[in-house]
Amino acid sequence: MGKQTKLALYIAPFLILGGYILSDLYLENQVKNQVIALKVVDHCDVLNNGCVLQAGELKINITDNAGQTNINATLPLDRVTLMLVAADDKVTPVVMAMQDNPYYWQRATELRQLIPNAGDNHRLRIIAQYKGASYISEFVTSTTNKL
Repeated sequence: MGKQTKLALYIAPFLILGGYILSDLYLENQVKNQVIALKVVDHCDVLNNGCVLQAGELKINITDNAGQTNINATLPLDRVTLMLVAADDKVTPVVMAMQDNPYYWQRATELRQLIPNAGDNHRLRIIAQYKGASYISEFVTSTTNKL
């Protein structure tokens, strides 16, 4: 085996590892400044069963417990804003507060007072930011059971 072949065999693993790291960094930077739509997975009832929104690897579950709205995500979010949209299109933004880690967010909201009866609907919007990308959705939550 010649000197060049031995040298190539010694350098190849480092080149492979370096290429892998650089490609990962490149792909991570491509996500920034993108707007990605979240879609409702199934029926959305924030007050009783929760509401799951999904886009790719990201799943967001929105629930409400005694006026405390909770958001759980499968990825560590940087920021979450939930917007309550009235019938006249007046928007009330609620900036969610991180709980113990960036997977769990919460804030007291008036959502429970807005849709207290079975059959009531309310339009919501969400903006969740992750690594510079904005995940957005506008959806309707419908109360199915009497609270």
